[in-house]
Amino acid sequence: MIKIPKGISKEEVYERRAIIIDKLQHLIGSSVRCKALKNQLVHFDFYSIEETATHASKKYESTLAALNVTKAISNAAYIRRDKPHSKKQIKMRFNEIVELSAELKDIGCVKIIVGQRRNKKYVHYCITKKDS
Repeated sequence: MIKIPKGISKEEVYERRAIIIDKLQHLIGSSVRCKALKNQLVHFDFYSIEETATHASKKYESTLAALNVTKAISNAAYIRRDKPHSKKQIKMRFNEIVELSAELKDIGCVKIIVGQRRNKKYVHYCITKKDS
């Protein structure tokens, strides 16, 4: 079992980021079915893992959520759809952004962002622990 740092120092955030990338890089090129999206496949690419690592490494609980991303996506509930807002979302060629939510044991409620491209393909964008 790997020890995940719980602090907020820059070094601990970098450590968590490295752990997320190390544990999730095998997902690149794979996909998982999402009940909230009518059992559509949600794909993972390099940028998915990169963006998840950047966002989720900022907090310990979000790091735990990221390490359970496939379970979270498959059991997620639909929240809302929106247009892409950030330059990164537009750069990833998303036509729509879908917000999902899931309850993870010992973590709590997490927010999952999935982007939909013009070809209707869903791509994971990021996952973080929802603030209480």
